[in-house]
Amino acid sequence: KFLSITNNPTLAGSCAGICNTLVSCPPDVIKCRLQMQDRRKLDRTGGFSANAINQARQLASKRGLPGLYLGFTALLARDACGYAALFSVYDYGRRSGAAPMW
Repeated sequence: KFLSITNNPTLAGSCAGICNTLVSCPPDVIKCRLQMQDRRKLDRTGGFSANAINQARQLASKRGLPGLYLGFTALLARDACGYAALFSVYDYGRRSGAAPMW
């Protein structure tokens, strides 16, 4: 039987996680790099990046487009599994007739 995303919440959640990772990985990499900067050291060398746009430009010039997807595999594992679980639990609750919590 053909696997349909509409009838399989786990598969649908995994696909949603993959899509989320493709979109959210570059901003996450930039955010992490901004948080990990040692301002005292970088101010002296002139390499401090004050905002996300400058950080993205520096990263893209040094590593190219793949540099914006550093850590993609870890994010993909987290998001695909997390969204699969989220969709499955939601579908189970919906099918079992559980009352909404709100």
